[in-house]
Amino acid sequence: MAIALALTIAAGPRCIAVYEAITAIDIEDIRERNKLRVITSYGANSYFIYRGQPMGYEYELLERLADDLGVELEIVVTRDMDNIVYMLNSGLGDLVASNLVVTRRRANEVTFTEHLMTTRQVLVQRKPGYRPAPIKAPASEKAPETEAAPDPTGTDSAVVSKETEVQPEATTTPTATEAVSKLVRDPIDLIGKTIHVRGGSAFYERLRNLEDEIGGDIRIRTVPGNVTTEELIRRVHAGEIDYTIADEPTALINRGYYAGLDVETSVSFPQRIAWVVRGNSPKLREAINAWILRVQNNGDLTALYNKYYRNNRAFRERVDSEFYLAADVTTDAEDGGAKTGEAAGDAASEGAEDEQNKISIFDERIRIAARAIDWDWRLLASLIYQESRFNPRARSWAGASGLMQLMPATGRQYNLRNFYEPNENIRAGTAHLKWLETRWEPEIADPEERLKFILASYNAGSGHVEDARILARLSQRNADLWEETAPFLLKLEDPEYYNLPEVKHGYCRGEEPFLYVKEILSRFEQYQKFVAPDPEAIKKEKPPEESAESPEPA
Repeated sequence: MAIALALTIAAGPRCIAVYEAITAIDIEDIRERNKLRVITSYGANSYFIYRGQPMGYEYELLERLADDLGVELEIVVTRDMDNIVYMLNSGLGDLVASNLVVTRRRANEVTFTEHLMTTRQVLVQRKPGYRPAPIKAPASEKAPETEAAPDPTGTDSAVVSKETEVQPEATTTPTATEAVSKLVRDPIDLIGKTIHVRGGSAFYERLRNLEDEIGGDIRIRTVPGNVTTEELIRRVHAGEIDYTIADEPTALINRGYYAGLDVETSVSFPQRIAWVVRGNSPKLREAINAWILRVQNNGDLTALYNKYYRNNRAFRERVDSEFYLAADVTTDAEDGGAKTGEAAGDAASEGAEDEQNKISIFDERIRIAARAIDWDWRLLASLIYQESRFNPRARSWAGASGLMQLMPATGRQYNLRNFYEPNENIRAGTAHLKWLETRWEPEIADPEERLKFILASYNAGSGHVEDARILARLSQRNADLWEETAPFLLKLEDPEYYNLPEVKHGYCRGEEPFLYVKEILSRFEQYQKFVAPDPEAIKKEKPPEESAESPEPA
């Protein structure tokens, strides 16, 4: 068990945390637990949901890395980027992948992998003549405004946030300069300018060095670690602040969305973007470095880079879409970490706008259907995505049709006439899920375990799942646990097993239901981080409050 102590011991130029010495997890441990835990953040670079599918430049790279290592990928999200080293060293993750720039100071504190790309830092500013639209100031909004103070330790620990209260107004004009008369093209012209960056970021460090290089003071205002670069870019565009600094890929894809921005002024030499591992995980770093060199040489890295950073139109369409979900969670005020899972969903439901909380155009119908079978609507949405990618006209090679990919015989059981009509298809599909619940309930008492058997049965049929349970029993395994039964689905591809007299339903391509369950539940986990639960279902679950005037029992 990792001990998370915020105590450090000086050792030469590097401060090594006590908990780093205690948390000793390397590639053998990761393979043994069959899971690579990666700390990342929400945003257009790293990790987001689009049309029901987890995406992101770093997310897709991480999926490929996990496949190469032969393990599953687990995403650990933080919205406080100042907290990532602590999270890594305390064992909450094995790797940090969040668009991090390699700097000398950081390299003295953490261990970087081979670089994934080179970039430069650029100034984000509004174009001359662009006037931000008037904005509404929310009541009692906290606006962090801190001026950088000299940091005698060489770290950013001396930067302390002050919060100034923004009083409620009706309609206000932006607090920054509304129209820019001239672009900043020479970094010397930044003397006396106010630039907002995240405290503890490479951008902050670069600005401090730039002050020395240009021989003048820049008014550096820091914001907390949970304010993303994308959010600061939005504030520049909206006229709430005048300038920020961003890495060039992030600036370019946001310029594709915000037409009033200029991102052409460089404030740094080329810099490297890399991932971070613990210093005491040398074998993991060695394996990751070997993999990075392979994908650099075979063109995979370039293709993925072009997909996310060169296609500005795709970025704009994605962010404009009501199905783009990048940060629909709130942070926990006490520990500074991100709420995930059910906690995140519950938090997201408070005041969340419908357009910020969509997975597909069928969401309302899915919510209604999920209530009828007592499912979380996000779980049902994950299943439908797996079946049809939300395409109501989808048809498989085997003849399954519609959103929930129902076979003709199954559809007839539930009086389904038009397989391509979304409402009817969802009605029949959820009725079949309800039947599977009834079929497995007497045999598998644990609801979480039963769900996995239901999902596998929806994909492969309950007969094949029952055969896998028979094989599990023959091998002295607990057939009521999915983890002990699932491997025997794979054995149903082998004639040595499917020809056994105890097996009643013959051959099954067992890999399909095996992966089906894993992928649906993994996607459901992602949806819980981004999307709120159904408020009507929550109301239904809450018991009615007892009246204060109810008579006492006799």
